[in-house]
Amino acid sequence: EPRYTELARHWPLLAPCVAGIVLSSVSGYSLGVLMPALEQEFGWSRAQFALIGITMLLTLPFLPFFGRLTDRFGVRKVALVGVLLMPFGFIGYSQMQGDFTTYLVLFTAILIVGSMVGPLVFTRLIAANFVRAQGLALTVVNCAPAVLALALAPALNMCIEAIGWRSTYLVLGAFVLVSGLIAVLLVGKE
Repeated sequence: EPRYTELARHWPLLAPCVAGIVLSSVSGYSLGVLMPALEQEFGWSRAQFALIGITMLLTLPFLPFFGRLTDRFGVRKVALVGVLLMPFGFIGYSQMQGDFTTYLVLFTAILIVGSMVGPLVFTRLIAANFVRAQGLALTVVNCAPAVLALALAPALNMCIEAIGWRSTYLVLGAFVLVSGLIAVLLVGKE
């Protein structure tokens, strides 16, 4: 079977993969847009935000565990847990009162939970269903966050100007929940 035929036959699997991987990157891509508002509100410095790189290391011990859960229970169930938990992090962001440690904890929690809807989980669908077009399918899926970044930054800027940064975080949480539930429903039977 030619690559493009396989890609055309399994395109319905790409949609939830793209959506899931995009959702797992929302927190990181929104950081740069929301950072100025947080700096202004709380007096945080760019040096403090540089600490965020360390929090990414804290997610590493969870990845094998999430991979095992995905093998055991499937993409749909693991992703559903992540989709239902991620919005709580955005709600937490909207309630912050100026403690930077709280921000780091929330960022880390979203990264960890976001791993349940990220490439680790969703690319399992590609590995299980694509043979000849596997590399092409993975490329399509992994380019999606960059496309999101193009649309997300201006949308978030408009949102911050219209309703403020706190409400913008709530909008992000709602976006993650609704888009995530749609992605999970699109997974279908595994």
